[in-house]
Amino acid sequence: MKRRIKHFALWLAWGLCVFLGAIYVHFPKQEIVEGLPYLVETSSEGEWALDVGDAGLYWLNGAEIRDATLYSIEKPETKKKRKRKKKSKDAAASSPNRTTPVADSTGAGTGSGEGTPSLGATSQQPTMLKPFLHIDRARASVSPMSLVFGDTLDIDFEVDLHGGQLEGSYEQGTEHYALNWTSTALDVTGLPLDIPGMFDLTGRGSLITNGNMRRYVGQVKKDTGDFSFDFPNLFADKLTFQFAGGIDAYVEDATFTKATLSGNIQSGKLSLTEGSLLSDKVELGFSGEMNMNNKDMDTWKVRFEMTMNPLDPDLVYMLNIGSGLKKAMGDDGIYYFLCEGQWAQMACTPNRAIVGGDTKTPTTSKSTPATRRRTPSKPSTSTERINNASEKSSPDKSSTDAEARRQERLERIRKRREERRAEREETRDMPEPMDIDYEPEFEDRGPDGDFREIRDLPPMGPEDEFYGDEEFFDEYLPDEGPDDELPD
Repeated sequence: MKRRIKHFALWLAWGLCVFLGAIYVHFPKQEIVEGLPYLVETSSEGEWALDVGDAGLYWLNGAEIRDATLYSIEKPETKKKRKRKKKSKDAAASSPNRTTPVADSTGAGTGSGEGTPSLGATSQQPTMLKPFLHIDRARASVSPMSLVFGDTLDIDFEVDLHGGQLEGSYEQGTEHYALNWTSTALDVTGLPLDIPGMFDLTGRGSLITNGNMRRYVGQVKKDTGDFSFDFPNLFADKLTFQFAGGIDAYVEDATFTKATLSGNIQSGKLSLTEGSLLSDKVELGFSGEMNMNNKDMDTWKVRFEMTMNPLDPDLVYMLNIGSGLKKAMGDDGIYYFLCEGQWAQMACTPNRAIVGGDTKTPTTSKSTPATRRRTPSKPSTSTERINNASEKSSPDKSSTDAEARRQERLERIRKRREERRAEREETRDMPEPMDIDYEPEFEDRGPDGDFREIRDLPPMGPEDEFYGDEEFFDEYLPDEGPDDELPD
């Protein structure tokens, strides 16, 4: 009995070794190295590219890739070609200024026969690949339970990148898919940190993120999730703000004491619960929501509110140099902006619901100056200023502020009406012009159709009669006196 058990254990071990060896030998390493970049490029519609250095087996139910780089593809702007009208063969043959090229032995057009390109051939500009992420090693394994039952596909992943680790799970069913992730401190030096249409930040620091998301196919209202991005020790080499009308403002060498962005997903809306970037040059606060849909994220409708407290004198100068940005400043010295549009095409303009005012520049009288002076306020900490800004835009005080702004507008309208009424009365009291009978300036047309002025001139007669009129000389020419004397 013991001998049979021993032989069975040996055959089992040998079979297991053969099975593992066969899997290792026949593992589709080359297919993963070449096929995974193709899947990334096709699924992103040519916006991303992946370069995989090596691939291998990860346990018995997974695979791993090593030394992979994710690139963003920047395509050159192509000019639209003008459509040309097609001519018939008879019209082309009858055209005297157009010749038909004859192909030579080299396959090129007419000419010297040296293979020169035809007139219609243009050289295509190459696309640029910009490195986005470098992955040291990424491992993914399929859950054995999902392989057995087959209702859902559960994949656990671990990614080593930028000096940290990102791990989580991905679940895909027939009507939904879910993603959970968490990370340690990731180095974001050199990575582009931007929100299209709001700001663009380049610098160095670290990122810690975690969250979960569950989306249903065709049922946006059932989507749920939450996320958080924290940037400890963030330093911005340059932070550029983008506003509507092509106006930009920026700060350089800003050290951030707090940089957090978090939100949740509920009923088809992505809402920001906390958004703040506090530094020694500028203090920013974000709030708002984004309407999600089943289409691409670039088409999601966005409505964000941004508060800006500029602490750098150069930034204050750049904000005040443009009349459009100057209108966004409130009485407390904080700038309020409203960013609307789609995620890929968002524009930030002054938030009129908070700062009020019209799009036109208000008219002022001669006695009052046109510029507004800022009254110094008591110094406060950065957190207090951002909290005051958020309290000012809270819905509890919105009705009171709206009523006050309405009364101010009514008062301005009333003053303008009084000024216009006074101007009309002044013009009404002016004396009317006197009725004066002016003699006609021109008399009847002559034979040539020209007008002659009415003067006491003799009629146009013969030459000897005209120059012989003594009355004409006596009236229009002075008496010259003797030939040797000049008139007085």
